[in-house]
Amino acid sequence: MPTDGDAFVEWLKRTMSDHPAAVHTFYREYLRDTADIDSLKVFLAQETTLDPRFDDILALMQVGTSGAEKMEIAKNYYDEMGCGEETGVHTYLFSKTLDALGIDTQYVNGALLPDSRVSGNLSACLVLSPRHHYKAIGYFGVTEYLAPRRFKDLVAGWRRLGLPEDGIAYHDLHIRIDAIHGRAWLDNVIRPLVDRDPRVAREIALGALIRLNSSARYLDKLQTTLAPRGASACAESLTA
Repeated sequence: MPTDGDAFVEWLKRTMSDHPAAVHTFYREYLRDTADIDSLKVFLAQETTLDPRFDDILALMQVGTSGAEKMEIAKNYYDEMGCGEETGVHTYLFSKTLDALGIDTQYVNGALLPDSRVSGNLSACLVLSPRHHYKAIGYFGVTEYLAPRRFKDLVAGWRRLGLPEDGIAYHDLHIRIDAIHGRAWLDNVIRPLVDRDPRVAREIALGALIRLNSSARYLDKLQTTLAPRGASACAESLTA
């Protein structure tokens, strides 16, 4: 594993692109081409373990940082906060997605899979403990880098089903802005950190691999839970 900033970023890009989580069939085939509304509901219920609190995660990640690292995380945070417009705050936009499908707290509590809780707890654990800061940098770097390609497939599936456009605004927006943030996170956060202290490369890599591996397990579980069965039957069994 390289410990030079430029070389490490290129290594990390290859690692992300080559991992099974990068282009997973759950997104690329199932959500895009096959899933019905009930399966989308089950999926989006799982996503509530991260998306509704991502702005708080970015706020916490800024604590103790400085320079280019702090500025890049702050730019990301400002976007999450709707660039100062309350109706553009991303957690609000995500709530509109849930509302469009009638997903409420009771539904989420009944539908959540253990794998989703694990993913949410990992996200919180890494950002809440300062000793895991560099792991969190790698972990959320992967999140930003993979979001656009995943959300393209989700948006395509949403529109295939003829669902309301205002319900997919959150994901459609992230196709564009996370393409920018994903690259900027690598260039303005990870690269200078590794150049300044090559020892952090290992921690960043560990965080990235934690995200990739946990994401692959999560998507594998969703694939085996939803795809082989009728989504309606699956949703009923989860929420009964």
